[in-house]
Amino acid sequence: MKAGDGYAKEFASADVARNGGYIVADTLNGTPLSKDGSHPPWPLRLVGSEVSGGNRVGNIVEIELTEFGASTDAPSVHIIKYDTDGTTVLHETNATYLWMKANLPVIGDGTTAYKFESVDFSGDHWDQAETYPGGFKVDRVVKGTSVKDLCELVGGMGAGTEIKLVASDGYESKLGYANIYTGELSSEQRERQGEAFLAWWVDDQGYVPDYSNGMRLFFTANDSDHIFGNWDMHECMGEDYWHYYWSDGIQYPSCAGLSAKYVDTIKIYSASEEDWNLALEGAIGDTISKSYFEQAIACAMGGHASEYTDSKGRTWEGLPLWLLCGWMDDENSHSEGAYNDALAAAGYNITIIASDGCSVTLNSTIVARNDNIIIANKLNGTVLPEKYFPLRLTGSALEKSEMVRNVVEIRIPELMLRGDANHDRELSAADAALALRMAVGSSGTDLVADMNGDGRVTSIDALMILQAM
Repeated sequence: MKAGDGYAKEFASADVARNGGYIVADTLNGTPLSKDGSHPPWPLRLVGSEVSGGNRVGNIVEIELTEFGASTDAPSVHIIKYDTDGTTVLHETNATYLWMKANLPVIGDGTTAYKFESVDFSGDHWDQAETYPGGFKVDRVVKGTSVKDLCELVGGMGAGTEIKLVASDGYESKLGYANIYTGELSSEQRERQGEAFLAWWVDDQGYVPDYSNGMRLFFTANDSDHIFGNWDMHECMGEDYWHYYWSDGIQYPSCAGLSAKYVDTIKIYSASEEDWNLALEGAIGDTISKSYFEQAIACAMGGHASEYTDSKGRTWEGLPLWLLCGWMDDENSHSEGAYNDALAAAGYNITIIASDGCSVTLNSTIVARNDNIIIANKLNGTVLPEKYFPLRLTGSALEKSEMVRNVVEIRIPELMLRGDANHDRELSAADAALALRMAVGSSGTDLVADMNGDGRVTSIDALMILQAM
């Protein structure tokens, strides 16, 4: 840490790593640091609970990283095959890039470039014509090893199962059996996708770890140009494996999202996970698939993931509830400002509903940007057991009585179309009839049918629905 007058202090990375006790501050009590005096702290000052008085540095103008230790271990991939419970390890091994190069067929000749198409922002976002108007997000001359060959080191995959490629930063990318064992694909699909392989060498940097993005997933694609495009993803993969890029509320197919970087672990599962959907009902209605939920958690840039360790030492992982509210609180679902802070501050109720109809209601003022109230899809790193599946509302900010298991729907009644009792986003006689059934107790009460806002559903509300049609 260097000050403008040349004064400097050194700190060990091991002490600073993920330690909130070291802070580079730009304000004091809400105002910019002072420029006054012979040694003013402006523009930045190192402070914090871990920084003693003699180690504090003001007037910081430079931060330099020095004396990097060189790794003595050759980069490797940890390959794990799990039993049908998703946790018991059947077989595992480690393969360094040196071992792969010496013992398995090498893909790539040192001159061929393998490419992934960029997002197509034009009218046809899938680029079905395959003209590649946005160019290529990834375009690299690489060498590597077949993912299938690596899977075979621990007994291979079973038909209908899937693998996860896990990066050193925690990002996960999934692929299905047919995209690894391509004999399951049609001849046209095989020609489009080619072989999945992990690259450990690139022409301008050399081998990992000097290859800064390695190990990285590529597809050999077709022999003519080795381009894997957005339409190739559409044609060769199931919807659960499609990747997207969001911009200004639009969901753009992004095949380059499949090109996982920094891969250091391959997880092979012996049974496919059951699929599920989460219904969202608010100012807009939508359905979040299991695949998209997992992609949101894995998004390293978004910082979406949250976790909670309960009193029994169990770790629950998922998405903060407030993020899902931001999906449906207005027309802006997934771009900058998607979470409507003003609406949340004004106050609205959020109802979290289980598959058996049990529910709990929380107020937005409690949920707002609170990462300690989460919708969890994993327990101790694996899919939730049947008792809680598919999702559980949990977190340190909730009482036990407020937690809900088997979550299938989240509603914000105040933001839904008032009177839309059957949730088809329009008012009709069917809504009035359903409101009457609620009024006499033959159907469960849904306060979206409460037209006059008295906290009940009565025959008066049914009449008001008819009048509002």
